[in-house]
Amino acid sequence: MVLILILLCFLLGSSSCHSFSRPPFISKVTVQSSPADKGFTTNPSLYSRKDLEALGGLHVRGNNQYATANFQLSETASVLVLAQGEGASYDITPSLIESFQNDCLEVFFDLKNDKNKSFDFGGDDRQYRIQWHFNTVDGQNFNLEGTEIQQSDPSPTQYLIEMKYPWKTLGYVFPEPGKEIGLDFDVIDNDSNTREAQLSWHSTSNFLWRDPSGYGTLILRERLSDPGPSFAECLKVKAPPTIDGLKEALWDQTPSYPFQHVILGSIDNASDLSANFRALWDEENLYLLVEITDDIKKYASFLFDEGRIEDEQGNTVWQMEIEKTVHAGGALKNRKQEDTLILTPGRYTLIYQSDESHSAGAWDDQPPLHPYTGIEIYRLPNPGK
Repeated sequence: MVLILILLCFLLGSSSCHSFSRPPFISKVTVQSSPADKGFTTNPSLYSRKDLEALGGLHVRGNNQYATANFQLSETASVLVLAQGEGASYDITPSLIESFQNDCLEVFFDLKNDKNKSFDFGGDDRQYRIQWHFNTVDGQNFNLEGTEIQQSDPSPTQYLIEMKYPWKTLGYVFPEPGKEIGLDFDVIDNDSNTREAQLSWHSTSNFLWRDPSGYGTLILRERLSDPGPSFAECLKVKAPPTIDGLKEALWDQTPSYPFQHVILGSIDNASDLSANFRALWDEENLYLLVEITDDIKKYASFLFDEGRIEDEQGNTVWQMEIEKTVHAGGALKNRKQEDTLILTPGRYTLIYQSDESHSAGAWDDQPPLHPYTGIEIYRLPNPGK
């Protein structure tokens, strides 16, 4: 799983890695049912709920395994489903998920304003990536000394990021009226579990992280004028804004510049994704405020192993979902899900797919408390009997 992510990002670039795709089924192993036709793939005594009647189960041993098993119900029953597998979300194991898969803002500087075709990694170009909800920063060639970044959520469909960048930390700029620096922004939208769209202020390319030539220009001003479509004005202030993630009245003194270009994916309308920025400055710092509208604010989460239950018609009646899992013990990426279902009489099929790492028989980290990868089904007591 980690190898796949690294390979994708090597091929596509650190900020152009598109939606995460799972590895193909490398081998298909159909698990034979037990003599009692309960579908166990290991001895039932190994199962985790010895206090309940086991109806069936599926334990996958090994990576890249696709397996099925069946169980039968002769009457309507309340059942407990236990499932385990490998999964991650950015708040659980951020090392397994690239930050640009989350809703986030990227700020780009070309401090010499030379608009070169290639990003100057050891020089004047900067990339700051600020994630919604986590307020963490990564990127390229950036320095956070003296930098302040705060955010807030004015409404369920909005977030606001307020920033202070010291000139001495940015470097290359002596702040004075009329000074021009290269600047651009993009905002990344995750409406499901990965980056789906990207909206920029000025550049028409989604390669801002490696090509500053399409950046816009920010002009430091003491008084506002009409700078033209490729320029934004940054108004000098006597008293700086308070960097608390809230929009104070001071920000209304300077123009608001909308993000104009869809550079990745598609955006339905301004409610789906839109943004604008404002800029202020003094002799010590550059101040930026970005207001973002996003109908679904989200960060990435994945189950790298997949499990589900289908009825006789092939309909999915239950499936594993990362949001419903909890820690299963051992490594943080060990996830377990427990659900209670009411199932009608019939024959059901368990289906499970492991990915290329960290499964029973091939753990690459600490195993879960109950060391299996798969699904278990138990009949719950019927209080009416």
